[in-house]
Amino acid sequence: MRNAPSVILPVGRSLWGRAAAAVPVAASGLALVAWAIAMPRPWSSAALAQAFMLALTWIVAAVVAWRHAARAPTGVLRWEGRGRDRAREAAAEGESTGWTWWADGSECGEVPVRPAVMIDLQQLLVVRLEPVEAGQAGRRACAWLWLTPEDDPARWWALRRGLYAFERRMHAAHASPAAEGP
Repeated sequence: MRNAPSVILPVGRSLWGRAAAAVPVAASGLALVAWAIAMPRPWSSAALAQAFMLALTWIVAAVVAWRHAARAPTGVLRWEGRGRDRAREAAAEGESTGWTWWADGSECGEVPVRPAVMIDLQQLLVVRLEPVEAGQAGRRACAWLWLTPEDDPARWWALRRGLYAFERRMHAAHASPAAEGP
């Protein structure tokens, strides 16, 4: 097959994303408890103040991690499955990349994005989606997706092929002609 097939993938909140937030919080909580148990008794006022500040810091970190996991993006990721020549032309002209993201609850509909695979563990992909166009106030808010075959097992391999085909095409489109051999 020359071109990666088009694919539409519904994306939900990933157990891996929640675990990535929960494991460090749980480990640091256990370390805090171990430190408190190991402290000699009776505690001095300095040790109590230190324990209070560490516990408060841990609580804030736990709340931030929980909120981050609860706000993980959900929606639909779509790849048009463009051919190699059309993808190069689109990249050269600054057009859509062929990838779009429609976030659940979004009022602006499908947004053209540039995906980048940040972590690939075969059964887990961490993908950063960067909007092609700047949003309000000129910002480009990236979305991070934790993708697993459980999202849609029938489309998992098509998604992987599309992501890597897109990366190859983007690298080829941005390669300078002088860098290429004769």
